[in-house]
Amino acid sequence: MRMVVFSKKKCYNVLNNKMRAQMSEKTTAKEVKQIHNDNEEVWKLSNIERSELVKSRSLLITNLANKMNSSQNVLFSFALLNANIEDDFAESEFSLTDLRKFLNNQNYQKYDTRRILKDLKTIAENSLLMMDEEMVANPQNGKAKGILIFSDYSYNRGMYHLTFNSTPIGKKRLTPIIDLLRSKEDNPLIYNLATFSKLNSRGQSLYEHLLIATAQNKKKLSLSLEELRGLFKANGKSMERFNAIKTKHLIPALVSINKNTGLDVKMEPIKESRRIVGINLYWSQEKVKLPSTEKQISLMHDFYVQLSKLNLTSKEDVVLLSQLKDPQLLDREQASKAIAKAKKIRDTFKSAQNLIENQKEDVELLEQYTDFFNKFPNVTNSVKESIVVEILKFSEEYREQLLEYAYNLYLQNGASSLNYIVTTLKEWSDNHVTSLADARKLHDDTYGPSYDPLPNPDDVEISPEFEAAMNLWSDKRGKENNNQFLKAALNCFFLPLI
Repeated sequence: MRMVVFSKKKCYNVLNNKMRAQMSEKTTAKEVKQIHNDNEEVWKLSNIERSELVKSRSLLITNLANKMNSSQNVLFSFALLNANIEDDFAESEFSLTDLRKFLNNQNYQKYDTRRILKDLKTIAENSLLMMDEEMVANPQNGKAKGILIFSDYSYNRGMYHLTFNSTPIGKKRLTPIIDLLRSKEDNPLIYNLATFSKLNSRGQSLYEHLLIATAQNKKKLSLSLEELRGLFKANGKSMERFNAIKTKHLIPALVSINKNTGLDVKMEPIKESRRIVGINLYWSQEKVKLPSTEKQISLMHDFYVQLSKLNLTSKEDVVLLSQLKDPQLLDREQASKAIAKAKKIRDTFKSAQNLIENQKEDVELLEQYTDFFNKFPNVTNSVKESIVVEILKFSEEYREQLLEYAYNLYLQNGASSLNYIVTTLKEWSDNHVTSLADARKLHDDTYGPSYDPLPNPDDVEISPEFEAAMNLWSDKRGKENNNQFLKAALNCFFLPLI
């Protein structure tokens, strides 16, 4: 018996004839054609650096016996992405650190042991469901078989290890899982794991089928209620009604796909009389997001090395560093923006650094801020340099005023680190502040009004009237104690109102 996954008549057939052209959301027809010309096995076509998974259409999520959540689907896909075969032995090994880049799940970010082990057990014990054509139309005469995908699995100190099932079955001693990994399909399924991981579980299931249809240069997919139930594994009597499937599965899937991918999918009900018997899905690729180029990836790697050496502390800079560290997760447009930001930061720092280097012999530049740094007895040279680098971005006319204002804000907000001043100066520079008035306006508009430096009570001249009033509380301990009391009162008087 020839085993297939679904009927040839079904829209999600994974064993159909040769397709006219191959493309995915992020892979052009020309690129895939070149891949096929190489006549490589599908597992060799995956690109770990670009997070691009190429797999047999038989390994669709909907072909698995057990339904999995979105994190488990990502884990399964990541295991396929890292597959390696030698002869008839296949395994997958990867780190939790690499996997977490594709999982926004809080349990993984917190290294939740129970969740990590549960997801590993779920995918490792899943099986590939195979059935003949009769099984769909006439279950009484149909045949089905489940084949374990993995034979064993382990987790050891942050490293995953899974062994693919290579046990021979049947008289011909076939190894179905190994054969699927080593297949040379004309139309394998291709998608970027960074995009796939952003989808919910329902969106992931539908997304794979949309990519298969897209590979045929189609922009329409028709699904009956039966096919929708199979696609989403929507079991139960309640799922026999279209509205139930639509509300619980279809709408969440479409919202997730339209939000996170380059596909713009719309739905149209198929009616027989007044009864809805299925749907037509239409989509365009007007907002297709192309993957970053090799040149972009190389540039982002270089910028990451350069910027990592700088003392970048702002939230925006930290996010940028994260993007530069994993450039394969960005599309072409996102990569261009990240490169532009990185170049601006690098060039700005170089300009300021060059100014410092060019003026190192100029004693006046160093002495100019000596009085300021004397306010901080434990300030390090690196912090001094960071402050000088930032203040030199402003015109010489306003440097002293801006530095003094930054210091006043430091005191008024009870800051404990001089990085507060560095961050403040950088914020002003990023927002094109050129004068003290600009800095005040930016601060007041963003954080609320600030106040001028408070006078030192020792420098305040006490009027005779005020002194006479305070003498009402004078005691016999003398004028010296009385003056101390007056100064204490002045201190209280000049405290800012909160």
